[in-house]
Amino acid sequence: MTNVREGLVSRLRQEKQRVLVDLNEVKAGRENAIALNDEIKTPDVLIGDGYDPLHAVYLYAQNFLSVLVEQATEFPELQQWVDLYVDLEENYMPVGPPMSPLSGSYFFCWSSFDLPFGEHRETITQCMIEMARELGVQPDLIETLEVMQKSRMGFYIHEGSEGDFIRLRELKTNRQLLCHSSSGYLGRAGEIWYIRLMPPLVDGYDYHIVFTTPYVIRNVSESGLLDLVDKMIPKMTRRGYPAEYDAFMKWGPMLKYWNEYLMMGYSNFEHDVVYLTGYPAADPKAEYNSVEDMNSRQYQSRDSMDWLSGAMSGTSKPATKKVVQLADKKKKRKQAKQARKRSKSK
Repeated sequence: MTNVREGLVSRLRQEKQRVLVDLNEVKAGRENAIALNDEIKTPDVLIGDGYDPLHAVYLYAQNFLSVLVEQATEFPELQQWVDLYVDLEENYMPVGPPMSPLSGSYFFCWSSFDLPFGEHRETITQCMIEMARELGVQPDLIETLEVMQKSRMGFYIHEGSEGDFIRLRELKTNRQLLCHSSSGYLGRAGEIWYIRLMPPLVDGYDYHIVFTTPYVIRNVSESGLLDLVDKMIPKMTRRGYPAEYDAFMKWGPMLKYWNEYLMMGYSNFEHDVVYLTGYPAADPKAEYNSVEDMNSRQYQSRDSMDWLSGAMSGTSKPATKKVVQLADKKKKRKQAKQARKRSKSK
């Protein structure tokens, strides 16, 4: 069966071969495309605005991707992704704290690079890359999108600062990486971060970009987190993915596994960082009833630091209770919906 990417390319080629063209449609489409493209700032402009040069390259690609998706969402081949995205956006309201624990940068990357849809489990970025090739987009930009598509979230241990950069060591792989934090948060040694990194693309650059707002995890230990990861990796085969660390961090054992961890682990935030507390679920089918339930799992360590003791001065009151209440409301609505279905069938 044809995958979504092949269907999109076929549709584009058919459009190119059309003999009868509605001139008003062409004019409207061109004007819309110009308006959207004007929103894309080039790397030079972004650098002039004060962005790190490597970060500017990725931001340019991100903005281009957003525009291309907006132009392509009316294609019937993408309707399944559109429906899925809209449902998830309504469910999570991903504008960042205090409205939602899911930051805009996290949700954009997850929904663009990790969220599979369709029979062939493609992502919207994979589809847009094929469209970009067919449209003759410059190879450098396509290469950047391919690198972003391969990216994933990961757990990293803060190893200290080096000037304006930070040194991070990845859990499990122990890779040592020099990084630029795009949010401006530099953190402190010993913190455990949950972030998405983008690698060096341009010659002469030897550092990675922390592309998402850092999630700093408290009330966990490195050994406890590693123990959980090792126990969860084999469960990836249930979804048809390889039992590997990369697969676990990119897709999780369930579709919304990582999103739900952020929802239930959220404890506090600053303008450049979000704080989590506790471990991800040890059983992907289990539901958290409360934050206390999440933190009481077998991976709890005695030497774990209570997030309250390390909270920065001047922070707002934790919104954990509100998050739990929101989760309870969603659960009750789901139960009510199921009850209505049962009553109709009687």
